[in-house]
Amino acid sequence: MKKLLILITCLSLLLLISCEDTEQDIIESDIEQYLMVLINGDGSLGLDGLDDGDAIDGEYEDGLEQQGLFKVLGDTLDPGSDLRIRFGRRITNIDRDIVFTDLENDTAIGVITRTITGDFIIFARDTATGDTTHWVKPFVTDFTRKVRFVLTDTTTNDSTGGWRINAISIGVGITGSKVDISKLEFFTPDGTEPIYSYESDATDLYIPRDEIPTFLAWHAVRTEVSVTNIGPEFPFNSGEAVMLHYGHGRGYKGRRLINDMGVFPDTAPDNIFTGLWRVHGPGRHPQNNQSYQRRVFRGFVDVVDLGTLYAEDEAVHSVFWALPYRSIRPVR
Repeated sequence: MKKLLILITCLSLLLLISCEDTEQDIIESDIEQYLMVLINGDGSLGLDGLDDGDAIDGEYEDGLEQQGLFKVLGDTLDPGSDLRIRFGRRITNIDRDIVFTDLENDTAIGVITRTITGDFIIFARDTATGDTTHWVKPFVTDFTRKVRFVLTDTTTNDSTGGWRINAISIGVGITGSKVDISKLEFFTPDGTEPIYSYESDATDLYIPRDEIPTFLAWHAVRTEVSVTNIGPEFPFNSGEAVMLHYGHGRGYKGRRLINDMGVFPDTAPDNIFTGLWRVHGPGRHPQNNQSYQRRVFRGFVDVVDLGTLYAEDEAVHSVFWALPYRSIRPVR
């Protein structure tokens, strides 16, 4: 009888523990669903705007709000005086995986990883001979970003369960193994102290939602990008091309080249690429054509090893940092 009592007690404890684990699993599953709703509804976390779609002139802008006759159009990097090149990244697929931690607390973390596949397209033309070259190089990019969530209201019954996105890290996409970004800074055109500065391990650097880079529309911003390259480097200037992608996505985006050739606003070839960017306006609401006062867009600082662009047998080596920014319409 005593053995039977012990057996029943043990079974009861096992059932109790099992029920507690199941209940905890259900609670965590519910929280993950809330956090997924927040991620899927937050446009600043997307990658639209990185994709060029095809080989395109070095600098371009399409569909964004600018004043007057402003237009970006330009030939690109030119290691030979007669060589003109167009290039672009065409994304064909993105796989996403998200892992959540600390769900038992009021602050949770989501680690977003994406595998980006596509083609890097290069079209070169020798203006002296008329000869053309066309390369399509497949690539796979590993992308990581972290999101911090906080529980702000335990009584709400909405689709987010009272959770909110508190901060996001800079997203980092790596292709190949050669190039990296060590620092990114934004200045006024003549400023000596940065308005915003980011360095070290970007995926562990959280930017609070109310502190994302914010710029006045139609004002110039000087961007400086510090780059490293483990080599072998292409024998032209610093050996890399650096670009700033900005906007919302294809049809509403731009791309600016940032140079390290000592050409204004850059001062010297020192692996610190410098460029001026005229911030576009926040645009208009598509339904009523009313002007937005402020709006969040996506920015990508993109570094490509020049061997990717100019050597047929070189694989794609690139790195990009992704971070949102806000354009504000000046008050009149």
